[in-house]
Amino acid sequence: MQFDRLWFICRRLRETGKITQREYIEKFERGEKALDRDLRTLRNYCEYPIVYDRARGAYYLQRQEDGFELPGFWFTGRELYAVLAIYQLLHQVEPGLLHEVIAPFRKRIEALISSEFGCGDQCDRIRILDHKPRSVDSDAFQVVAEAVLSRYRLALNFYSKGSDTLSQREVSPQRLVYYRHNWYLDAWCHLRCAMRTFSLDGIRKARLLKDKAEEVATEELNAYFGTSYGIFAGAPTQTAKLRFSPNRARWVAQERWHPDQIPYSDDRELIMDILSHGPDVEVLGPEGLREKIVDLHKHAIKRYGFN
Repeated sequence: MQFDRLWFICRRLRETGKITQREYIEKFERGEKALDRDLRTLRNYCEYPIVYDRARGAYYLQRQEDGFELPGFWFTGRELYAVLAIYQLLHQVEPGLLHEVIAPFRKRIEALISSEFGCGDQCDRIRILDHKPRSVDSDAFQVVAEAVLSRYRLALNFYSKGSDTLSQREVSPQRLVYYRHNWYLDAWCHLRCAMRTFSLDGIRKARLLKDKAEEVATEELNAYFGTSYGIFAGAPTQTAKLRFSPNRARWVAQERWHPDQIPYSDDRELIMDILSHGPDVEVLGPEGLREKIVDLHKHAIKRYGFN
């Protein structure tokens, strides 16, 4: 593939400062015309100032008075396709999110792909269907992401849909989480003096502070956020036991609901998932969870006019 040939040329220029026609032909069993095309791609799309020195019989980077740093070309062909797919995932999950930051990088990748296949519709070949995503403010996302990576505190204006209230929080961000088509921030909340998860669509304003974030060990984060079912954190208090119909079981058997069966501390998300399977699932235990599901089904029947 052309990407592999381009990567080889760049690697030789980095390591030895030159590349010869003989090296290229022995490596890829291709002739002078193929080398000319690859060098033209690097000049046109990557702005490599490559020139040929007849006296030394090799290609070099032309020296410039203001200096020149060899642009990064770190990926093989397969890796470039993967990077393009990742960009398309982010773009389709949240249009406009980090667009200004990533767009120049994407443009170069698309140009390289186009140079090999002669068309520019590669992004249209990747389609990602997102289900019920909640809109996130792009500026807030960038501030939160910067705080997570730079390890500084955040001041947040946060709207809670559950209580219909707006509050001001100072938090030490720990990590960004993309879960079920939506973004969340795991953080230490200095107002509550406890770990909290903030849905990014609820952040009305985010401001980076000068104080360093309080650090929470990864093991502690995983123990708090990862031991119970779903997005609700905390040590699990109960374990759900479910029985699916034979037909639905063939599908559910391929799903991973939780690494350790179905332990939970808060049953709200678990109940929504159980209800999504309708009559194809029965809660065997615990009894309290079973009763809640039965009551919800009864209320649904009444809503449709049946007693």
